[in-house]
Amino acid sequence: MGMVLAALALGLFGLTPSASATTGDLGGMMLAEYCQAMHFDGAVDSRNGQSNPWFCYRNNPRTLVPLDLFGACHWQFFDLAGAGFKVTCLGPGGRCWALNATD
Repeated sequence: MGMVLAALALGLFGLTPSASATTGDLGGMMLAEYCQAMHFDGAVDSRNGQSNPWFCYRNNPRTLVPLDLFGACHWQFFDLAGAGFKVTCLGPGGRCWALNATD
């Protein structure tokens, strides 16, 4: 929540990240909401043992499309990206991170 408030403040006042604001764990992703924003019904974990087992589905998962975890981070934290942070997906846990654009 703190990063979201900081992002809001950055966006409202047109500030860019300082050199001391290097990284921040933004938390997990809202995968179902991301897929719905992409005109799918939701997200499903295929449990296939791959590095990215997530898919967006349509029609009770008869149509499966690999879910773009980087795209999900950008979609969820677009305000931070607009404020100059590099928003990305890091690690096997599928968490979003904000990195200072100068790093």
